[in-house]
Amino acid sequence: MSDLDIIDIVSGSSRKNSYPNGDVVYNNTVLYLIKNYTGTLKWNKESKEMKFFDIDDLPSNQNDADLINIYINKRVRSKK
Repeated sequence: MSDLDIIDIVSGSSRKNSYPNGDVVYNNTVLYLIKNYTGTLKWNKESKEMKFFDIDDLPSNQNDADLINIYINKRVRSKK
């Protein structure tokens, strides 16, 4: 078993974003699960900060709650 597993590929209307300048984009998102992470999180100017959260203690201001639900459903299915 790999330490990195693909959970899902999500696209379509749930990934649609409209910007104030009128641009509309459809993002394609690939969700991965890594079981053993070592290293330092790195980000660029588009991110304010990055950190890990326990799945049972996530911040309430989530932008992509649908992606979190996909992960939670996958986790529940894999425990059966």
